[in-house]
Amino acid sequence: FKLPALRERSVDIVPLALEFIEDCCQKHGIEVRRIHRDFLAALKRYHWPGNIRELKNQVQRAVLFCENGDLNVNDLSD
Repeated sequence: FKLPALRERSVDIVPLALEFIEDCCQKHGIEVRRIHRDFLAALKRYHWPGNIRELKNQVQRAVLFCENGDLNVNDLSD
């Protein structure tokens, strides 16, 4: 049973990211009121060398560092 790498399944990136955002918000009591398109576009453009866990870690970090409930590309690590 082979599961393709995340970089080979770009259509899964946004739905997974949205799920991870929701989970992180609930876990930490954070309210994200707006997710900017540039944030999701950056996630889709990135060539994910790792797996879904890398995406989850990146999204969780962004949620924890977002200000004013606006999640944007500046919340992503370099």
